[in-house]
Amino acid sequence: MGGDEIDAQKGISLPAKSLAGRKDFILASFISALMLLCIVPLQPAYNTEVSTFQINEVSGRDSVYEGQWAAYRQMPFPEHNTYNCNPTFALDKQTDSLAISDCSGKINIYHNSDWNVLIDTIESNIYSDTRFEFSSNGEYFVTMSGTQFQIYQTSDWEWVYSDDVTPDDGSLVSIYDLTWSGDGQRVVFSTGNNGGKMYEGPDWSEVTGTSSNGYFVAHHPSEDILWYVSTDGSGNEYEYENIPFVGYQWVLKRSFTFSNSIGPLTSSPDGTIILMNSDYEISAYSSSDFSQLFSPSNGEAHATFSSNGDYILSYGDGNYNIRSTDSWQKTTVVESSEDCYYDEAYNLAFTSNDSEILVASYQCSENILTGWLPDEDSDGVVDEQDLCPTTPEEEESDVKGCAPSQKDTDFDGVNDRDDVCPRTATSDSANDV
Repeated sequence: MGGDEIDAQKGISLPAKSLAGRKDFILASFISALMLLCIVPLQPAYNTEVSTFQINEVSGRDSVYEGQWAAYRQMPFPEHNTYNCNPTFALDKQTDSLAISDCSGKINIYHNSDWNVLIDTIESNIYSDTRFEFSSNGEYFVTMSGTQFQIYQTSDWEWVYSDDVTPDDGSLVSIYDLTWSGDGQRVVFSTGNNGGKMYEGPDWSEVTGTSSNGYFVAHHPSEDILWYVSTDGSGNEYEYENIPFVGYQWVLKRSFTFSNSIGPLTSSPDGTIILMNSDYEISAYSSSDFSQLFSPSNGEAHATFSSNGDYILSYGDGNYNIRSTDSWQKTTVVESSEDCYYDEAYNLAFTSNDSEILVASYQCSENILTGWLPDEDSDGVVDEQDLCPTTPEEEESDVKGCAPSQKDTDFDGVNDRDDVCPRTATSDSANDV
């Protein structure tokens, strides 16, 4: 029909110019829609399904991680009105049971895997629990304050024994330190007076101990050996021996002197290192010749061993420091997550397989328990929750640990960082931008 074309639907002819105008209109509408789509702000990735370029496979750790860590969970300690008491925790590395006090005589028991599930509550009549501790084998739990202590069995959290360590002559004493034997069947309380008190399970009757006047004590983890240290640094080593015609008794074997500030003692898991903590200083000594192995030049405190004793964790300069016990050099400095006028940690611990760090601290006028896990790419998202484990240093990640270059929110094959049109429809194909 010459310059006319047929509209197939209506069966009528249209001029060629009219048809061309219609095509131009459709093309202009499509371009306008595309431009509008490109200027719409990209929605946060955590509100949409995200395609990631890598998925992290998490496995358990059997040694201390040497790298950056990140805080991933926190729990405020219960409020209290007890003077001079920091609510704190104790961790059993055999079962990962977690005991938390509130300084009022109540101790809540959790499993470290879930702080939201309360397992049991101990109602103690010791109202300012200055220290409590699991036995080495995890079968018992002791809480103490002043001259009193109570022992519970962890199988059902029932009370099994309690006593007062005041001497028969009525001398004024206090419990300064305690230690367990490796099998969990002996507990020693040091008072600075005639060996303190010693008790043995399973009935926890008092037995004859040493005659040391040391204020601080540590038990060898696998042998019948005790180390005591007095406030002036003088110390004694005792060993439980079978004396002919007398029987078994604690025998003084060696004397020694420790320098630096004096405080509670801890033995390494293999018994080769004695670690001493004071409020503002730590020091380590060899148990073979009592020579000093390490004492940091700047103040560190609240040190604790890793599960195998290859590392210690301590608090200093506002950070949590991990040191090798081979070289005594820092392998990792974990920076505190809070920035407060006054922020101080007062209890630290590795968990059973050293995969997590627990810290009790006073942050921004509140006592907080914080759990820290490794964060290999230092993006603030722990490896176990990080969908993108290799975030570039120059980029910030979202709550799932993914930076823009690691995401493709619109699934067009172009990562969000380089995507000029981040809302490409799934039905459309995209070019390189």
